[in-house]
Amino acid sequence: MDALPTELLACIIQCLRPIGFPVAIPAEHEVTRALLALTRVSSTFRSLAIPYLYTYCLYIDSPRRLQSLLRSFLGQKEILRNQEHISRQIDRRTTPGCLLNHPPRALQSLYLAPFTEDTIDELPVVTILSSLFELFSHFLVRLVIDMPLRSFFPVEDRQQIRPTLREAFLKLTTLEEFTSARDELFLDICFDEGDEFVVQPLVWSFWPQLKRLALYNVDMEDQTFIDSLKKLRKLEVLVLTRADGQEDTYTTSLLTFKGLRRLSIVNIATFHPHQSPVSGQARKPTVSDEGESQVAELVRISVPTLQDGAEQEIEICQAWTRDHATDGTLWDYADGHD
Repeated sequence: MDALPTELLACIIQCLRPIGFPVAIPAEHEVTRALLALTRVSSTFRSLAIPYLYTYCLYIDSPRRLQSLLRSFLGQKEILRNQEHISRQIDRRTTPGCLLNHPPRALQSLYLAPFTEDTIDELPVVTILSSLFELFSHFLVRLVIDMPLRSFFPVEDRQQIRPTLREAFLKLTTLEEFTSARDELFLDICFDEGDEFVVQPLVWSFWPQLKRLALYNVDMEDQTFIDSLKKLRKLEVLVLTRADGQEDTYTTSLLTFKGLRRLSIVNIATFHPHQSPVSGQARKPTVSDEGESQVAELVRISVPTLQDGAEQEIEICQAWTRDHATDGTLWDYADGHD
């Protein structure tokens, strides 16, 4: 197999690229399984397949996979040496750019659901996550999390779980796209031994490169939320799932945020203030004479539910947001995707 031209092997690998632009595809996906199989065929295939695994397949849904990713990253020196050797054999004029990157450059997209139970009170997982974010902080661009951050309040935290997580997330200053499927990225902490609770600035407001933001169950009437959004100078798309507050009043205010081109409100149909027969019906943005958007596009998305009502709207809305964020379709979602 190694006798084949390296360019031909690179073309074979390129054919395995997933459709669309997903954040991550799970381990059971056919693309992930095929890439893993190719790493066992030959040293050349292994060196070509590994960057694709790092680019498309970082779907971390267990503590074991979280730990494996950290170990893999820490042990990349040998991988990098092999990649440099292979790169010298490739015609750079005809080879896809992804294959010319070292694995760290490919580590830009990540899906994280590492906790085993419905709680973040798992110190070993938090410790690994903190170490991983320390390493990823210089190049992570897209992140989807499914974490039970509301599982206990700051006053109940006796292992410094929440401060550790808050500090870890604050490091992710290169993020351009972020989705929190279960909450608003609830990382508030207590400051002193008296368990005094003080509202802190929202963590995502410290990510200056953020362009796309999706949050669950935010309070649109909370001034801290509004002030935090105003700090995001590059924000283009905002997705709010099952948000609290007077939707009509506060969406009107959000639509005028400078630079925002799209606001998506996600809920089951019965909770939208204005019913319409079309899921994804949009109000088009207005444009100034200079061609700049003055009012963002408003899209109300109705999440499909079973007619018998057996499903719980919380779980189905969270799952809908998580799945569409992970497969890359959330930000431009319109009627007809499903």
